[in-house]
Amino acid sequence: MKLIKYLIFLVILFIALALGSENGHLTEINLLFIKLTAPLSVLLLSSLFLGAFFTYVMMTITKVFNKKNA
Repeated sequence: MKLIKYLIFLVILFIALALGSENGHLTEINLLFIKLTAPLSVLLLSSLFLGAFFTYVMMTITKVFNKKNA
């Protein structure tokens, strides 16, 4: 089952890379104190990685608390 999850993640990653590499337009990123300009492909890839990372962290925290309460 874990293998299937990793394969699905890799497929989504490759799709994001393919779509992002086709669109090379520069995009303005306005943060609180910083204004950056980056290609849209970098923005798509970084948001995908951040989303996967935060999902992994939240799932790990949930598993730890569920084991502690059981």
